[in-house]
Amino acid sequence: MRILPTLVMFFAVSWTVVAVGQTLERGDINGTVYDPNHAVLPNAAVTLSSASTGFQRAVHSDNDGRFQFAQVPPGEYQLSAEAPGFARARLTVQSHVGGSIVLDVNLRVAGSTETVEVAATVTAVDTTTAGVSQLINSENVSNLPLSGRDYRDLAQLSPSAQVVPGLRGGIRLGGQQSDYSGLAIDGGDATNNFFGEFFGSLETKNFTVPLDAVQEFQVVTNGFAPEFGRSTGGLINVVTKSGTNEVHGSIHDFYRSKSLTADDALGVASNIDIQNQVGASLGFPIRKDRQFMFLAFDRQVEHGPLVTKFSRDVSTVPPLGPPYNFTLASLQGAHTQGQNLFSVLGHYDWQINNANHFSIRGFFSRNATVGFTGGRGQNEVSAAFDNTETFHNQGLNGVFSLNSVIGPNKVNEIKVLMAGETRPRHPNGNVPEAQINDTGIFGQRFFLPINNDNGKLQVQDNFDYIFGKHDIKFGGDVDSFDDRKDLFAGWSRGTYIFATLEDFEARNPFGFIQGFGLNGQDVFKANGQKPNWQTGIGLYWQDKWQLTPKITLIYGVRWDGTRNPQPQSGTPGSQVYVGEGAGSHLVAPPQKIPNDYEQWGPRVGVSYNVGPTNRPTLIHAAWGLYYAFTPGIFLPTLGNEKGATLFCFFNPSCIPPGGFPNLFPSTLQPNDPLFTAIGPPGISYVDPQFKNPRVSNLTVGVEQGFGHWKIGATYAYSHSWRLRTGGFSTTIWSRNVLRPTVSCTAAGQTDCLDQFGRAILQINPATGFGPTPQDPTIGQANELGSFGHGNYHEFVASVKRSFAQRFQLFSSYTLSYNSDNGSSERDTDTFFGPQDPFNLNLDYGRSGLDIRHQFKSAIVVDLPWHFVVSDSIQARSGTAYPAYDTVDVNNDGVSNQGFGSNDRPTVTTPGKSFLLPRYPTRQPGYFATDLRISKEFRFHEHYGVEAMVDLFNLTNRGNLYSNPDNSAFVPDQLTATPKQGDIFSGTVFGKRDQISPGSTPFAAQFGLRFNF
Repeated sequence: MRILPTLVMFFAVSWTVVAVGQTLERGDINGTVYDPNHAVLPNAAVTLSSASTGFQRAVHSDNDGRFQFAQVPPGEYQLSAEAPGFARARLTVQSHVGGSIVLDVNLRVAGSTETVEVAATVTAVDTTTAGVSQLINSENVSNLPLSGRDYRDLAQLSPSAQVVPGLRGGIRLGGQQSDYSGLAIDGGDATNNFFGEFFGSLETKNFTVPLDAVQEFQVVTNGFAPEFGRSTGGLINVVTKSGTNEVHGSIHDFYRSKSLTADDALGVASNIDIQNQVGASLGFPIRKDRQFMFLAFDRQVEHGPLVTKFSRDVSTVPPLGPPYNFTLASLQGAHTQGQNLFSVLGHYDWQINNANHFSIRGFFSRNATVGFTGGRGQNEVSAAFDNTETFHNQGLNGVFSLNSVIGPNKVNEIKVLMAGETRPRHPNGNVPEAQINDTGIFGQRFFLPINNDNGKLQVQDNFDYIFGKHDIKFGGDVDSFDDRKDLFAGWSRGTYIFATLEDFEARNPFGFIQGFGLNGQDVFKANGQKPNWQTGIGLYWQDKWQLTPKITLIYGVRWDGTRNPQPQSGTPGSQVYVGEGAGSHLVAPPQKIPNDYEQWGPRVGVSYNVGPTNRPTLIHAAWGLYYAFTPGIFLPTLGNEKGATLFCFFNPSCIPPGGFPNLFPSTLQPNDPLFTAIGPPGISYVDPQFKNPRVSNLTVGVEQGFGHWKIGATYAYSHSWRLRTGGFSTTIWSRNVLRPTVSCTAAGQTDCLDQFGRAILQINPATGFGPTPQDPTIGQANELGSFGHGNYHEFVASVKRSFAQRFQLFSSYTLSYNSDNGSSERDTDTFFGPQDPFNLNLDYGRSGLDIRHQFKSAIVVDLPWHFVVSDSIQARSGTAYPAYDTVDVNNDGVSNQGFGSNDRPTVTTPGKSFLLPRYPTRQPGYFATDLRISKEFRFHEHYGVEAMVDLFNLTNRGNLYSNPDNSAFVPDQLTATPKQGDIFSGTVFGKRDQISPGSTPFAAQFGLRFNF
């Protein structure tokens, strides 16, 4: 641990665009006390208090009249200031999650009675917005319409935030992959390190915290507080509600049905027959001013039809015979799919005394789903119901915190998070899978069953010390993630692949896949892992230096170290390539996964108010380095010697005796003759120079405040490198090939570099297909590297209005450009792995994350007679759309999930040839606006019933979307002259066969809420 003393001696610079001297889930309140002549008043007594919780803290202004309250929980407070000879000033201030405000408190000369209270002249300035952030306050959480009552849907309204296409629905922030985004709930890290998802989400974006328990949250991109690391894109920073001295709560019921939902743009009826959401919340004191409790639960039950409709007529196909006791025709029609979500939360607070506050927050969530297809919101599929799955994902997440004020200028916080999840996934079928390419799929889904339980322990400490013009903060954390009971036994029931329905009827498959256990182990035991840990260690230090009342300088550093799990069995072979490009060279297969102790994050920033105190104009600039965890699913922790998989294509000799639907025995003994058919083992390994992703972020902006309004403009540039390449099933980077060193000089030449620098490889003479291996003792050699890089430019214009005079709103427009040379199947619905085993720069261009234009807006209006109208709008350009070659141009044996090559076609024009970009065009654009109208009927000062109508996708925009696996394949030679953004008359972008993930046709929802 030589790095620790180095860290203590290291002095660098840091800018926090989220928080300036407070913990993640808290804010700070600071300012200056002036006399009537606007001269500073030293030694004024300043008190911050809350009647609702008994919170009280007192300080004295320093020689420059300044005061500061650090680590203040979000909420409404009364601030008073007094000095001898002056009347006491009293005002109301609001602390927000991750916020920092500045107050100018002007005292008036006392009259005959020096206890006269007067209103102070106050200017509130948010000094934290050097980056791009959006506060979603309690008015938004309570009033904006949400189809699934998941607060993370509101996060989509922040500038540049993107929802990942496909089933996982993660949230990208700051132009980075979604698995590099962070989620903090009450200051604790709520990410799943194995999948790069949020706690409680099993490849589906479902709520895990009751919406009524969310007080407010902040979405921050392009930088965040150094106390929170392991994320390069951004942070969703959530605070849950606490109890108060008053009893308060609500009971709600929301209802939606098929009759309230329009058919989608393809004419298909809703997949939801009934959706019912019920829940309640209750906050109350246990002991006034000392102990409080808040409780909430939410339950959502929905079910509807999942219709199986094969792409071809199967009515004349005869019965299949054992073990298939059905006909293909009988598999068609509607089956019931359903989802049952439940979450309960408890939050206990104990104000031990004015200096010490202890809290415990815990929540339990469960998602039980039947008929999961691997998609979101699907209602018609070409797969039989037995090709779906049933799962339940449940977990418990708890945070313990002790916040202590030490004297007038020191605050310390200790926090412990403990969390755990169970994730069993079961198939709805138990017969071998049959994939008929032009018809559909039936049988047990190839990747089932699966299990992945996990646990997390995070311990952190943050210390705040204020003196003179400095606010110094330092601390650290240990974040350990345990992946346990991990099982992935792919193709345990086998898969037969047929090109056409006619081939199926003739029992003539062109492919067969089956998984095996080795050395006498069954396939499940062979593919189960022992528990393994991934641990992050973080340390940080920062100083907020108030150079002048208008200029603030922030500087500091964060260091992160990552200890990765190791393979649980060895990696065979004699030599493989490591490095990239000209640096590629042969070594013995690496046996370890490197740890990363080189994550230094110096950061610096400045904020300058050039305007008057009542109309502040903030100019801010910041720069910093940020790092992210690598999700464990990309790390080959199982090893390479426990199991084997037979991939048999176009070779009848490796089909099981008797053919479809027979299988080989799933347990192989040493020297089993079947090893000849399986061939040399494929391996996965990690480059010795592998590191976690790094982003350098520069942000500059200006914000003008006037009254309750703020308008701003911000430019952000992020340069990312050490991005992940390879390492997963559909982004394979196979490197067991002979590296060419000479240029091709004739058509058809192999083992050479073509005119684009692409390695053109020789066909393996021993098999007649695939590349000639560099090491014949192994098959594919899939390397996980960190050789990707990218660039992201973003301009954001925004308007914000805090709640006053009965309404609030925020709007933003984002113009962005995103380019890189790497992609991730866990983040997109396109499956580009590196197309060349040696030259990643061939792939540099438009990123799969690129969305050019985005507009977001939300408004809440409190009308007379207890009416409230709220609306949200999202409009954006379409996501980037790929173009795959129909043939494996360079013969590296890497395919796009068996659909075709991941290589790019050549475009030939007069006098010029070039490779088509990875993403030459786009999906259609997206637009949706959701509206809520509510009316509260008051029948007592403290009681009321609120009736609500939610209208989703009010304009019934179709939001069409195309599955790249259906229409993104083009011939190797194109003679058109395509440009970026072109649609090639149906060649690249043809069949718009889906509705955009996350979209819904017009739907109405009715709700009742009893408030007390």
